[in-house]
Formats: sequence, structure tokens, C-alpha cells
Amino acid sequence: AVVSTQSTGRKEVTRIHDYEDQAESLRSHIESNTSECMVCYEYINAFCATYSCFRCYNIFHLACVRQWASAKLNDDSVPNREDSPRNWTCPACQVPSASLPLRYVCFCEAVINPRYTPLNLPHSCGEKCSRVRANCKHPCPQFCHPGKCPECLVLVTSHCQCGVQSSTVRCSQQNDAIQCEQVCGRTLNCGVHTCTVVCHT
Repeated sequence: AVVSTQSTGRKEVTRIHDYEDQAESLRSHIESNTSECMVCYEYINAFCATYSCFRCYNIFHLACVRQWASAKLNDDSVPNREDSPRNWTCPACQVPSASLPLRYVCFCEAVINPRYTPLNLPHSCGEKCSRVRANCKHPCPQFCHPGKCPECLVLVTSHCQCGVQSSTVRCSQQNDAIQCEQVCGRTLNCGVHTCTVVCHT
């Protein structure tokens, strides 16, 4: 993975920028007990209750991120209005959240308080990942894992923008615009003439 480090005076916090390799990097750090909490800068071992950010996927001690969140939510210097409620932000990516993290769940959030066994990755339930990927109806093929789910490789039929031609693409690519070389030919609003523009939405 492509990483950079920030010196903290006690240890170095690894910040992962390459999202394609992030899951493997997280897995490596977890297996070697070298994953670090960005709140307390201490190592996260296999028996710690953890919290994984839903956007950047960085992992923290649950107790640390709960304390961090409580401090932000109880900060009276920040207005707390009904139309703009006070939020806490992820220590890594700053994504806002209104709810206090209370539960220790596995990476795919299927199991509460996942029990560590030497056969499974720490903080994993050891079962097939139960996450739902955006714009995809197929289940993630991996076992409960840290980081983002891989792109779906299932082959599906996708149509061009004008709907005349179809092609087989990976599910993760089906929302990419496909354009054929044929003239649209659809009847215009006038009800008399047809569209002369090449394939379009």
C-alpha cells in the first residue's frame, strides 16, 4: 500500500491513501498487532473492542472513539440547533456522525461482540461478508474483512444510453455510460420527427 506516516512523539500513525490496497494493509496490521488507534496512538490487539469508520475504514479502540465522540457532542462552544444538530467527526477522515458509537461489532456488522479465535482475523465474525455494496445486488465474496468491499466482478447485461445495443460488463461497471454509434432515432416531442443525435440518454 502507499502510505505516509505522522510522527506523534511516541509512535508513528500510518495513514493509508491507496484505497485499492487498504484492505490488505489493514489486514496485515491487524494480524501483526501493529494497527494503531489514531486517538490514543496505542496498538490495537486482538482482544480490544474496536470501531471501524464507515467511510475511511480506519480502526480505533471503541472506548477511545466513544470518548472522542462524547467530547464533540458535549462541546457547548458548538451550536446545537434543531435544523443543524451537533455532530462528532471521525478522527481520521472527519466524516460527521450524530449517533454515539456504543456497540462492538465485526467488520461487516453482522455480529455484536465478535469472539476472537486463532482461526479468524481479529474483530471479524469469520463468516461471509454481509455488507451491501452500492448499486449492486450481489453479495461480497469475501469473508468478514476490514476495508472497502472489492468491486463486483459478476457479469451482467448492460444497455447503451439509447437502449438499442446491449453488452456484457462487470456489475461494478454497469453504471458507466455505454454509447453505441447509431443514431438515436427516437420520436421527438413533436410526434413527427425523429432524433438525429448519436446514442444519448
